[in-house]
Amino acid sequence: MGDIRIYYGTLLDPDYIECGCSAFSVSNYSVSFETWLTKSQLSTLNDNIIPGAVKEIYTILGRPTYWDMTFSGENTLRLVPICSGTSNLSNMRHEYIIYPKTIGTSPVEGNSYYIKCKIDSYLSGTSL
Repeated sequence: MGDIRIYYGTLLDPDYIECGCSAFSVSNYSVSFETWLTKSQLSTLNDNIIPGAVKEIYTILGRPTYWDMTFSGENTLRLVPICSGTSNLSNMRHEYIIYPKTIGTSPVEGNSYYIKCKIDSYLSGTSL
């Protein structure tokens, strides 16, 4: 059981990856989170996003607005913290719609089954 569901594609069931979450921060209209994924999960995620395909509509003295440059939702993810026996994330964070700007990976020390993954993204400003 994981801490978070990363919805891709339709942003609805069954298009999600359930995984743990080792870091989650929100600031200045951006979200950054870290997780560990299997090679298969990482492949699914990479097949459903185009990191960097996001632009900002510049506003003066207001909240910036970001949009998915693919115009077909190919760089949009929905993050949903879930309640599990060991996680408190769902009590600390709520659901977010994000547009990934970068995704970084590195090996998990001592474990070749998982890959550490960090996603930096912009908040969409909208919700489902």
